[in-house]
Amino acid sequence: MSNLVVVSGSSGVGKGTLIRALLERIANARLTVSDTTRVPRDEEVDGREYNFIGVSEFKKRIDEGCYIEWEHFFDTYYGTPKSEIENAKLGEFVILELDPKGALAIKHAYPQAALVFILPGSINQLIERLHIRGTESRQQVNDRVTRALEDLNFAGFFDYAIVNDDLGKAIEDLLSVFDLLHFRIANCGEIIARLRKEAGDIRDDCVH
Repeated sequence: MSNLVVVSGSSGVGKGTLIRALLERIANARLTVSDTTRVPRDEEVDGREYNFIGVSEFKKRIDEGCYIEWEHFFDTYYGTPKSEIENAKLGEFVILELDPKGALAIKHAYPQAALVFILPGSINQLIERLHIRGTESRQQVNDRVTRALEDLNFAGFFDYAIVNDDLGKAIEDLLSVFDLLHFRIANCGEIIARLRKEAGDIRDDCVH
């Protein structure tokens, strides 16, 4: 089974920047592509950041059971297609960038998933990032700050937390989480099987 890692946190906290840096450093990692009904931003490409689809198509896919999790967020639908995980390669790190509720839904469906919560250095820093991004109105920024405070209530259910007040350090901290995942017992199946075989061969030799 692949390693599922969900990187979560409030909008504007820098999840995407951290994930892009991570993908440049880890060869066997892949970011899943979610469906959304929102309009693409200038730098976004359909099929890379998101699959941009219409509301009617999204609702159809909900009815067909295509999503592991989905949410209606600020008048926009977001959903993670089941195929993004079902088609994963053995030993591959599958990374999902989701809001906290979506992350917990993945944990419920896949208990082995590792959840990483990205925290801002301060709420003022988060507000500044949202303003710099320039994609939200003042009211939308206020709404996102309110949502950020709600999101913090979910942090205690996560496995790891990283404070993104220094980008370089936050990247190294996220890489450290992936280093730890290499040592999960689930990733040692091949060597455990080999050791069992060796032990069995030795035992058989002793009997004979």
